[in-house]
Amino acid sequence: MRIIEIDGKHLAFGLRWKPLISAQESYESRALTEADKLNASLIWQDGKTPLLGAYNGILPTQLNHQPIYAAAHMLAAIPGCGPNVLLALGDPAGTHSLCGIFQGRPWGSATASGKNFDQVGLSNEELMHLIRQFAELCGNDDYTLLGNITLAECNPFTLTELARFASPASRMVQPRRRVWRSFIVWLLMGVCLATVSYALYAHWGSKRDATAAPKLSFEQQYEQSINARNQPLLNAPAVITAWFKWATALPLTVGGWHLKSIDCTVQPSPSKCLLNYERTLPQATQQTFVAATVHDWAEHIDAVDDKRLQVNLAMPSAATTSLRHSLPNLPNEREIRLNFISQLQRMQQIAHTKLEDFHVYGIPAGVPAMAIPHPIKHAAWEVNGPLHTMALFETFPAMTSVTRLALTIKDPQPVASLKASSLMLHVKGEIYARD
Repeated sequence: MRIIEIDGKHLAFGLRWKPLISAQESYESRALTEADKLNASLIWQDGKTPLLGAYNGILPTQLNHQPIYAAAHMLAAIPGCGPNVLLALGDPAGTHSLCGIFQGRPWGSATASGKNFDQVGLSNEELMHLIRQFAELCGNDDYTLLGNITLAECNPFTLTELARFASPASRMVQPRRRVWRSFIVWLLMGVCLATVSYALYAHWGSKRDATAAPKLSFEQQYEQSINARNQPLLNAPAVITAWFKWATALPLTVGGWHLKSIDCTVQPSPSKCLLNYERTLPQATQQTFVAATVHDWAEHIDAVDDKRLQVNLAMPSAATTSLRHSLPNLPNEREIRLNFISQLQRMQQIAHTKLEDFHVYGIPAGVPAMAIPHPIKHAAWEVNGPLHTMALFETFPAMTSVTRLALTIKDPQPVASLKASSLMLHVKGEIYARD
């Protein structure tokens, strides 16, 4: 990284350019977060572009209050050059500086291609290699080469000419997050102290109330615990049917990215679904994904790495009821073992199934399970198999709920069998009973 002074203006070369994708924060807030991770002393961010330019070098003391401009961003202001511009400048030491914009934006080490077109201290061989890489990146699109190097296609251009395009739009600033860090630390310490004090007071109050209150029997304590709960009961057949209709309408390919899996956590609420897409075309970028989607997904996208994207969406709604209101209709454990286990056993011809042991549901701490004459019990179940098992869920008992739904698209396709398919379904849930 290097800051060059020309005609009283300071131009920064060798910045680290990074795209900003966030479902929650503004671009300015996300830029401050990334600048903190990079330990940047200067950043460029205009609040409208999902892009950060970071200067990681030590800023000389004499430049602390001087305006400094991102050289790569200034290229977009040069008239008549188009959206793809590369600037190559030699210096008296025999090395070269390079910066470029692709499709109107600076292109650096953390952008989608992984290629870095904002560098300093380059040898002649390194410079020629980067120029060829930029031409390959542009493909059939034209690009303009500016500078003072001896290439036939290079249009003469100097630092003095570049300095004329310095403007507030290209000016870099110092990130302000560090200014507030010590204040925030002290504030958090005060909040923690107040929280601990309140918790100690509440604990003392609860012990005092418990001493004064009349003793309840174990059964009464258990009934109070159950009545205090308002857990939703998501009927498995209804939820799975609604989810499947929603999942089959999702696009398989978006802007060169291919859908690999859908993973939905249904309980505890709020429910959420993660759509996992993988990059399948070399020209695909995060921007092509956003541009190609017909859904309002831009604010729900998170980049996992260079090859994977996640879209975080809410589960489709389905009819629910409260477990508390369903207690009078709960079957007994023997009925569940006779009927529901038989259903799972029939499914084992085409899927892997599992039903865990029953446990007492909602029992308060300190209450022994043997002291409850007719407790509510619940057991976790699981089915893992091809998508054509979907129809079998329609016969599940009414007191069967769903906690997780996942669909995985196998590529390449596995060897066809009763328990293997290119579309694999994984369902988890719970079933309730009362003895």
